[in-house]
Amino acid sequence: MKPTTSFIRCIVVISALLATPISWGDDWLYTVRPGDKLWTIATDYCGSGRFVQAIADHNGFAISAQLQAGQRIAIPTSLLAFSPSNATVTQVTGNVVLQRRDGKQSPAQAGDAVNMGDHLISTDGAALIVFADGSQISVAPDSRVLFNKLTAFGPAGMVDTHLRFTYGQGEASVKLQNRGDRFRIQTPEGIAAVRGTKFRVGRINQDHKPIVSTTETLEGLVAYSGQGENTDVPAGFGVAASVSGVVKEALLAAPVFNELPEQITAESTVSWQTLAGAQEYVIEWALADRPEIVAISTSSTKTSTQPLQTPGTYLLTVRGVSSSRIQGNNATVPLKVLDPAPTDLTETISRSGQVTFQWRHPQPVQQYTIVVAADHWTNENEWRSSQTSYTAEFTAGHYRWHVKPDPGATSETRSFTVLPAPPERFSVNQDKLSLSVTIEPAMQGVRYRIDLLNSAGEVLQQKYSRGETSFELPKYGHYQLQVASEQNSLHSKPVTTQIDAQQKPWWLLLFFPLMAI
Repeated sequence: MKPTTSFIRCIVVISALLATPISWGDDWLYTVRPGDKLWTIATDYCGSGRFVQAIADHNGFAISAQLQAGQRIAIPTSLLAFSPSNATVTQVTGNVVLQRRDGKQSPAQAGDAVNMGDHLISTDGAALIVFADGSQISVAPDSRVLFNKLTAFGPAGMVDTHLRFTYGQGEASVKLQNRGDRFRIQTPEGIAAVRGTKFRVGRINQDHKPIVSTTETLEGLVAYSGQGENTDVPAGFGVAASVSGVVKEALLAAPVFNELPEQITAESTVSWQTLAGAQEYVIEWALADRPEIVAISTSSTKTSTQPLQTPGTYLLTVRGVSSSRIQGNNATVPLKVLDPAPTDLTETISRSGQVTFQWRHPQPVQQYTIVVAADHWTNENEWRSSQTSYTAEFTAGHYRWHVKPDPGATSETRSFTVLPAPPERFSVNQDKLSLSVTIEPAMQGVRYRIDLLNSAGEVLQQKYSRGETSFELPKYGHYQLQVASEQNSLHSKPVTTQIDAQQKPWWLLLFFPLMAI
């Protein structure tokens, strides 16, 4: 600042201060440190020592007065040397618009500068804004905020940030870097002023209910002023301001989640225990790698929710809302939402033990893993397939299987049984009351159970063979021969053939000798 300009400015300001009553409503409050001089304070924060008289007159003491450590000095903001500051959009999700001071609008993108007079308007999206001092605010979906003042004062680098929420909600994390820093968020019902804290502010307009502005302090302290009342809001407390006045109360406890499903898809349900005092619940989803920004925010009276449709790793945050519409403490759980599991699992089993597995899956993936195990998931086998089917050979036995897309949720488990193939070829040679049975094996490792039954279906003889065996018939008559494959204690369906052992009529024994005469 040029000396001439500073001098002229000093004369104008001093004249104004002497001519009108002093207002402390927009002052910087500076806390004196050991060794501070009024001249150095004026130089650091007003850009020139010429403002020392105006500061002294504003506080009602002489220039020569000795300053005491801890003493608070009010400096009118009109005296402070300031330069416009700005903020930066660092993260965006969904539809968010930046409306410039001249009315022009454009989609907000990471890296965009936000200047004084700009509006940020979120519909189904959200944004994270970082200020020059490292403070930040996450603007939730369905919000509109005006960046009313973004300024930095003097060589000391103090900042003055003033936001105004028309509607919606934001969560701010404010850093205390200089003792003169100010961060204020205003709604039509009141203003929250903080110096180093973490808090939420919102303005709710629900059908058939009065508009309510809320402030909830999560860390530190918030000084709230609204509806003719001033109150400090420490961590763990919140205020709700409306035309009816200001309500201050302790925040509701964080909800307690019920046991989570082993794997979570869009069709899963995540629930929590009913929270005493909660009229409804705020449900927020954020990406795990961007926890500062809310991707989706909803309200519900239910104590359950379903994950987002898009697979990914998320943070689910739930908090209760009291009858005063003050939102409580957060309960947060990380969730990995998987692709949906395959459905409509079927298996087709051939006579030779070939099993074709098939399934349906709505999401195309590069690879599926088919896991098959005997009985209690012992001796697991895995196969990979890029198709929604796979064929493998099995010996007789009981099996279980499921399929898992990569990535994705594992399907239900199905059971199936492979029976030994029944004998396809066998021959019987009969000589009076004796039989010889020859079987051509259809499967490796199979043996055969051969039953000889009488006409009443009673088992007369039972033998096991891997190829050939013989029977002696007890007498002439009608019999059944049943052959079944056996493997791993399982039997195939038996194949049956009829055996007729008929004795020749006795009179034929006389007839043949007579014919020889």
